[in-house]
Amino acid sequence: MCIRDRGYNFGLKRSSRLDEAIEKPKHIREVETLNVFGIEADYMEEFKKFLEEEGLPSGDDRDEFILPTFQTLPKTTLKVLKLPDGLDFKRDAPKPALATPTSRVPGRRVVLDWYPKIQARIAPGIGAPTDTTQRASGVLTTQHLAFIDWDKLFFELVEFKNQRFWFNLDLSRETLSKLLLDGTWYDLKIPPEQLKIGDFARVRLWQEIATALLKQYADAFYKAKKAEWEAPKLIYEDLDPTGGNFFDEYRFMIEQSEVDIRTQLNELKQAVEQKRLKNLTFGKLDGIFFGQHLYQPLIYLKSALVKVSPVHLNEGERNFVTDLQTFYKTNPTFFETKELYLLRNRSKSGIGFFEAGNFYPDFILWLVVGKKQFVSFVDPKGLRNLTGGIINPKIQFYKTIKQIEKPELDPNIVLNAFIVTPTRFSEPGWWTGNLTKAQFESHHVFFQVDDKDTYLATLFEAIH
Repeated sequence: MCIRDRGYNFGLKRSSRLDEAIEKPKHIREVETLNVFGIEADYMEEFKKFLEEEGLPSGDDRDEFILPTFQTLPKTTLKVLKLPDGLDFKRDAPKPALATPTSRVPGRRVVLDWYPKIQARIAPGIGAPTDTTQRASGVLTTQHLAFIDWDKLFFELVEFKNQRFWFNLDLSRETLSKLLLDGTWYDLKIPPEQLKIGDFARVRLWQEIATALLKQYADAFYKAKKAEWEAPKLIYEDLDPTGGNFFDEYRFMIEQSEVDIRTQLNELKQAVEQKRLKNLTFGKLDGIFFGQHLYQPLIYLKSALVKVSPVHLNEGERNFVTDLQTFYKTNPTFFETKELYLLRNRSKSGIGFFEAGNFYPDFILWLVVGKKQFVSFVDPKGLRNLTGGIINPKIQFYKTIKQIEKPELDPNIVLNAFIVTPTRFSEPGWWTGNLTKAQFESHHVFFQVDDKDTYLATLFEAIH
């Protein structure tokens, strides 16, 4: 365990907050690191009190900043997949009963990372290890499960489903036991010592882990069953500008030390109020104003000290949008007889697909040519951690989407799906020696970094 030592005159102030006239030891910044680890870290509250008594931020002090958005909708009526009005999974579908996993439901493994629960607090401005691949994995064995309070576990799951109004989901104690005896459906990241038998104090920890795993599984299971029931009932409807992919404002929570970002957000807010369609790029914050996107702006953020809701773009998503923006500007002849529109597809509230493991592609792209609308689902995604390789459901979705396509309802709507990957083809991975770049492209996977100047042209050629 590491804690912050007392500093100048036995105070807790870091050297950066002392008077400039005070001489500071060499390398003092590296020493001023706070790493506190502990499952039962109640002493963190005491430490926060010490910080507050010294007049220092405790780490919980954040300012709120509201950034409005505005819509840039086309005159063209855009089409989307939608469940018909009046159909309701809870009311109309057969009641699902929580069950052990199949090849299709829930369609993905549960990943539970318990390392953050050990509560690592790193001093701002000083680097911290972030490589999650080095974190150990473990499973709950029959020895751990012998200590589980099954009644408590069951009633916590009942309360969990009631909080989410899943009144149509059936639960049984027997199923919960079967699930936990099968460790294949989850990946639990946890230090090995926390699973060692011999310390009765860890029983409460194992109870918490079992509960968290089953809650995540129930969530994935219920959503998969809902998507499975809804998929064949989807129809084409006009895009609703009040739907789940649109929102009125971003809500930022900013550490008080992030003065620059607050200033930059004020500049961004002025641009929004004036409806200026020009990108604003700062050190840790980008505001992307792309006129073909259906609302403005899109936000890219690179600061652990700022949280934003709805969630900001990651680097791959940001690069896709700016690449598309450049492609649109530099290819006027191509778009002379075509209309291009883009919309970020929000996870959970946007359009998801059960067939690809309850997959929510990051973007919906419309290419309108005369009466035809080519509606493409584009997902910037790394390849290295995709299980199953080329047969992964997210890669195979380029085929699956054609099965969802409903030409009998509207022959003028054509569906496509693409993956745009920031992973380099030359990086070693599951594809090394087995697949060529041409084979990836035939599966609608394009290399965003390797082929930065050409991948979008290739993608548009594949839209048909």
